[in-house]
Order: sequence, then structure tokens, then C-alpha cells
Amino acid sequence: IFNLEYSLTTCDSADNFFFILDFDFANIGVEGFNVVGNGNEYGNFSYANVPVQIGPFPSNNTAYEFLVFDEANPGCFDVISPGVVECLVSTTPVDFDEFFSVFNNGTIPGIYAKKDIILSVYNVNGKNVLYHFPLSADEIYELNTQPAGLYMATLMNGVNIWSVKLVKSGN
Repeated sequence: IFNLEYSLTTCDSADNFFFILDFDFANIGVEGFNVVGNGNEYGNFSYANVPVQIGPFPSNNTAYEFLVFDEANPGCFDVISPGVVECLVSTTPVDFDEFFSVFNNGTIPGIYAKKDIILSVYNVNGKNVLYHFPLSADEIYELNTQPAGLYMATLMNGVNIWSVKLVKSGN
């Protein structure tokens, strides 16, 4: 057993992942190989199943290590120490077009809500001119009561937050 390598699956919603162990082998026994590590026995596997997936493992600051050895000849082995694995939250950007659209940006800008959103608007100095204003689906908010200038709007739907620039010209 040699050239032991590992890869990881993506983390699930509970911050668990799997290790995929892959290696080369020659002159091995017919009883398969064992995987142990961190005081655990992960099982006996057939060489026909290499690469092998083991887990799930939690992302909990454990320094992982694995020993892979031939069942018939324990002196035939390899070791790998992947160390601590941190699950990073995978984010997929959510397209704002499903939630709202901006119109007349440059004259009297407005926001058209396609789904329920919460709207906040700030002027160029960072002063809040509208805070957590609920806008229901099919409602429109126009920036017609504010003076000409540049504004930043934040729009929220659940955990999704978008920022847009709004430009109002002096009419």
C-alpha cells in the first residue's frame, strides 16, 4: 500500500463530510485492507472498492489521521494525516431578478417587488431615509419624496440581502 491520498466531499447542512481515500497497492492479501484512525476502526474493505469513502465526520477541530493496512500482512501499510478540516458554508448567489427590479434609475428611481421584501434607503452621506420598509409582492416604492442625488438601497428577503445604487436626477 503506497501513494495514499485523500479528498473530501462537500460539507452537508450539519457540517459533516466524508473522506475519500485512494492509494496504489501491489502484492496484497485476499482479505482486503483495514482503515483505522483517531482511535476508531472504520472497517475492512475490498481492494476492488478503492477509492473508498469513509465517514461522515464532523467539522469539530479534530486533527484527522488514517492508517490503511493489508489485513493479511499488517506490515504492508501507509499513513496520511489530513489534519483539521473546516466546513465552509457553501453559498450560491441568489439572483435578485426573482425578488425585485429597479426602474427609472436616473430620473425618479423605483423598486418593484416581485416577492415580499424589506427595503432600506440611505442617502450619499449614509443617513437612513427609509428603514426596514415592508414591500409586498407587486408593490412599488418610488424615490419621489427625496431630493436629487445618489442613494443606496438594501433589499432583504429572508437571509438574502442585496444592495443597489439609486440615482435621482433634479427635475
